Amino acid sequence: MSKHRRTITPKEDAESVAFIALMAGFILVYLAAEAVLAARPHPYHWILAGIGAAVIGASAYGLTLWQRRRGHHRR
Repeated sequence: MSKHRRTITPKEDAESVAFIALMAGFILVYLAAEAVLAARPHPYHWILAGIGAAVIGASAYGLTLWQRRRGHHRR
């Protein structure tokens, strides 16, 4: 039985990398904000984690597209 190999478009690759970076960024920024802002009111670490995750996810998306465009993609 032969396997059908589907190629992944640069957009699909960038979206998957960005999603993983978004989740990892949220967790990392949440934990860092929780440690730094432990004495402050509760919602600050959630807000910072959301902003940090958005920045990290958008950066990963852009960086992945930029690398694919330059030909430095992983196989």
